[in-house]
Amino acid sequence: MKKQIISYIFLIIALIFIVGCSTLQSNLKESDILMVQSLVYCVNVETQFTGLDALITEYALIEFDSIINIEEQSDECNGIMEINFLATPKDAYTSYGGSGGSIAYIDSTMFIILRDNLKNKLWIGEYIYKGGWEMSGFVNTTPAEAAKHSLEKLSELLGKDLVLK
Repeated sequence: MKKQIISYIFLIIALIFIVGCSTLQSNLKESDILMVQSLVYCVNVETQFTGLDALITEYALIEFDSIINIEEQSDECNGIMEINFLATPKDAYTSYGGSGGSIAYIDSTMFIILRDNLKNKLWIGEYIYKGGWEMSGFVNTTPAEAAKHSLEKLSELLGKDLVLK
C-alpha cells in the first residue's frame, strides 16, 4: 500500500512537471530549405507592449544574422520574418520559515513565421515559455528578457532545422 501511494505521488509530480514545461516546436518542409536560406528577410514585429517592437527587432537581427539573411528594412528584402510576442507577468506567493513573499516571473509566447514575397509560409516556429517552471524564470522576469530568451531558443531551432533536414 505504501509503495502504491509513493508511486501515485511520483506520477502526479511527473505529470505536473511535464505539463508545466515550456514547449518549442517548428515546421519546415525539406523542399523549402533552399528557399529559406536564399531569401533576405525584413523583420515585422507585433507585441502588446509599447516600445518593445524596436527592441525585439534588434534582438532578432542579432540572433538570426548568422543563420539567415536578415535586415531591419531594405529594398533587398524578398522575404518577411513575422514575429508575434505575447507575455503575461505573474507573481507567485511563497512561504518560508513563517514569512511570506512573492516571486515575479513571466509566461510568454513567441511565434515566428518566415514568408517569401508571395506570403507563402516557409518556416514556422513557436516557443511557449513558462517562466514559473524554468530555472531561467528567476532571471527573465520582464517582457524584454522573455522576448530575448525566446528569440535565442527559436534561432537555435531554426539553425538545427536548416542543418538537420
